Amino acid sequence: MIREFLGDPADLIETPTAAQCAVFGEKRRRIPELYDFDYPSSTGVVQNSESYAQGVAAQRPFYFDHIAELTDRAFAEYEALTGRRYARAAGYRLDDADYVLVGQGSVVRDAEAVADYLRDERRLKVGVLNLTLFRPFPADLVAELLAGRKGVVVLERTDQPLAVELPMIREIRAALAQAAENGRARAARSGGGRLRRKKAVAQEAPLPYPRLPAMGADQVPDLYSGCFGLGGRDLQPGDLVAAVENMLADGAGRRQFYLGIEFVDEDTPLPKVQIRQESVLADYPQLRDLALRPVEGIDLNSADSIELRIHSIGGWDATPAGHALAAAAAELFGMHVKAFPARARERRGQPTQYSAVLSRRPLRLNAELKHVDIVIAQDPGVFRHSDPLKGMRDGGILVIQSDLSGEALWNHFPQTAQWAMRERNIRVCSVDGAGIALAEAASPAERYRLQGLAFMGAFFNAASLLGRQGMTREALYEGLRTHLGGDSATNSAAIEDEIHACMRGYDEVRALELSELEDQGRSAKIPLIPSSMAGAEAVAGPGNQGAFWDQVCAQYKTGHDILADPFTAISVIPAATSSMSDMSTVRATVPRFVADKCTGCSKCWVQCPDSAIPGVVSTIEEVLDATLSTLATTQNPLTQITQLLRHLARESRKILKKGEFESFAPILSEAYEKVAEKMGWDEERREQNDAEFQQVLDALEHFPLAKTAPFFDVPESQEKGSGGLLSITINPETCKGCDVCVAVCDDGALVNVPQTDEEQERLEANWKLWKNLPETDDRFIRISSLEESIGMMPSMLLKQGNYLSMLGGDNACMGCGEKTAIHLVLSAVNALMAPRVETHVVEIAELIEALDEK
Repeated sequence: MIREFLGDPADLIETPTAAQCAVFGEKRRRIPELYDFDYPSSTGVVQNSESYAQGVAAQRPFYFDHIAELTDRAFAEYEALTGRRYARAAGYRLDDADYVLVGQGSVVRDAEAVADYLRDERRLKVGVLNLTLFRPFPADLVAELLAGRKGVVVLERTDQPLAVELPMIREIRAALAQAAENGRARAARSGGGRLRRKKAVAQEAPLPYPRLPAMGADQVPDLYSGCFGLGGRDLQPGDLVAAVENMLADGAGRRQFYLGIEFVDEDTPLPKVQIRQESVLADYPQLRDLALRPVEGIDLNSADSIELRIHSIGGWDATPAGHALAAAAAELFGMHVKAFPARARERRGQPTQYSAVLSRRPLRLNAELKHVDIVIAQDPGVFRHSDPLKGMRDGGILVIQSDLSGEALWNHFPQTAQWAMRERNIRVCSVDGAGIALAEAASPAERYRLQGLAFMGAFFNAASLLGRQGMTREALYEGLRTHLGGDSATNSAAIEDEIHACMRGYDEVRALELSELEDQGRSAKIPLIPSSMAGAEAVAGPGNQGAFWDQVCAQYKTGHDILADPFTAISVIPAATSSMSDMSTVRATVPRFVADKCTGCSKCWVQCPDSAIPGVVSTIEEVLDATLSTLATTQNPLTQITQLLRHLARESRKILKKGEFESFAPILSEAYEKVAEKMGWDEERREQNDAEFQQVLDALEHFPLAKTAPFFDVPESQEKGSGGLLSITINPETCKGCDVCVAVCDDGALVNVPQTDEEQERLEANWKLWKNLPETDDRFIRISSLEESIGMMPSMLLKQGNYLSMLGGDNACMGCGEKTAIHLVLSAVNALMAPRVETHVVEIAELIEALDEK
């Protein structure tokens, strides 16, 4: 069909216009051949001003003025071939429309659905004008179709703040003005009489604009300009309803506005946002009128449709799984499907979403789903970083990945989610899709594909699709075999695995009986700015990280969109804001340190792509000092145990030299008993010291400290008291659980464990203590010459300043090797240049001091 309509480039066709006949002759090649070896010519030649002016002027009558006629001819040929009718501008339900929505592209289908809704539910005569062609602008058709309307809103996906109006409405206003000028000319020629006809008058020469109809002044509609969809932002039916209501007699009547944009959030729970909002509104009171608030509760999908949203993790094949589900629903159940994959490219390890709507009727809306019936959460930790209940209808269904059941699963949810699910009567189901995939997969490469198929089966069961369609389980099984190609001998074993995974998901999905469960879920945490970003004395400006946290990060972390304010208008992000991210919400596993197996080989902290596992060497005294700095407060100064630190360090070192090492806490406990025995405290003093020491012991019980040969045994053998303990501490905010460190550790000192609330609390406590550790002493940095790369270069990363020269927390994929390379380069540059900068600053200070003395 495409070849029949377009033809072949080498076809000879009748030359369509007289001007082209003058150039090419009566017949020409379908695609003119300007590079002809028989008749060579030069194109794009340099012209003087006279010939250039003549040529430009000649383009209008001889070429451009034919485009509209040729376009109509092409549309007619396409209609004859396919039955589908197109026009340069076409109307939908415009015969009796009082109000018109004008748009281009995908918004037109949404506008048509809204027009039908407003006619059926509100008795408003609304129509739609689709501008298929923008150049040449179809002024003749636009003027004819819009004549006599009460109001016309022009929807545009662009903004031109310095122009009088946006591009499309400028063209429409010009077309209507020309038609009105025709009307005035005709009235003047008829003796000044007033036009009485309500429809556009047929063209009668001579008119100022012969191609346009003549229109009376009372036929020119009021025009409204709506800006939407900037950057691909979604437009909901409620926004279009608001645009129509704005034109009504009792509407706001705003002539220029934004749709889908928020300048003001009246319901913000953040005090700082509220204060800043009030300040901005005091200076710009017109902000409240710049955007129309959408009309809530508009749902234009049919009653029998099923809206679905999948929450997953990048790299888990969520998009292919969603496509497979949609294709199966279309083929097995004869349903119409429209899918909405994530806009951005999936990043491995990062949250992603996939939405789809299934219906027995044709689907018209292109807007993303705002209301959903079923949520499939392949990510078991979805509540840590998203709100999967957002937009879910009352009585909806949540299907979540879990190997837990009953009370354990229910109390895995946050309390706020538990309350919401009870209030909205949401049915909670779970299926161990990961376990099914692990059991059915013949190879690790098939795991995520089979996990998606298991959730497909769970969806079919939870949504009661078989009951709706009158299909049996056996029919579903055979239908899957046909759909997946089970009759083919090729890959038959893989297809059987897919069918079994899907049917197991169907059979093993289980629902919770909420009436039998108590709400004991975890409480939500208040998001706090990272200490490294919380500079109280930071200068105001675009690079102020604290302001960025208040205006952007805090809103996203509390589930709110950012506002259109002076800060977002300049598109500036301060440096190092990746440290404001928290990867604990997206990882499923974390590495755990096994101290007695660590040899200090440096592979883990060198290979980590996210700067999330720094190695630091500290003396025992420094470890104890850091612990006290972490624990001590004004109310609890720990003065008693402070006096014992040097004694504890000395005894601990003696024990470390003698015996086997498993972890530091038992050694410290033994050292304390020896110190207590030597000191001979009375009972009251012993109780006070015991209480304070227990706090120190609890803080160090799980702190990752290792006794290694390079950093303890060798230095101690050379000089008494010079050895240090190596700490391998996981940054709980930047570790993505990529397992690179576990993979490179040949000694088994790092193992992969599931992330639990208890594990996360342990990581956070350890990291809080790590922040108080001092820089690794130079004696542990075994580099003779950094410039000549002489020595153990990985020990350069033992300096916190070098290691953190590249911060983690970004949205790059898990385990990106490129980041490891960049991290090492930046660390080397920092190690080489930082001393030079410090020396240079000292020299400058000395010069300044010398000048002051003179």
